[in-house]
Amino acid sequence: MAIEILWDAYLSVNGVDLSDHVRSIELPRARDIVDKTVMGATSKGKLPGLSDDKFSVTFAQDFAAAKVDATLSPLYDNRTAFAIEIRKDKTNVVSSTNPKWTSSIVYLTEYQPVGGEPGALHEAEASFDVDGALVRATA
Repeated sequence: MAIEILWDAYLSVNGVDLSDHVRSIELPRARDIVDKTVMGATSKGKLPGLSDDKFSVTFAQDFAAAKVDATLSPLYDNRTAFAIEIRKDKTNVVSSTNPKWTSSIVYLTEYQPVGGEPGALHEAEASFDVDGALVRATA
């Protein structure tokens, strides 16, 4: 596959398509490392452990109905679990070259509804934590 440029990512939060307000999205996949070192070892032994899926998004803030703040504030305030879907390209179908990541149990763990400086774009930062693991699908 060719090297790509991220042009038009897709993000659905609790059934609301917020893609047109996403400025950046980060989806790091992380896994604990379990120490398996035993007596007599001369170096540490390690095994991959539990995954810890989370992601972060920078939005262009919008306080209109069904936009960024109207979607995120209630999820944060009420500690509500919700579903998400992330794709690298919203205009193409899900495939091996356009996989999607989903979870039905996600929590908004950090939300900064106001951010910026004079004359700059008003941005909102959000951090999401997945209960369990994100599911990657290609169909």
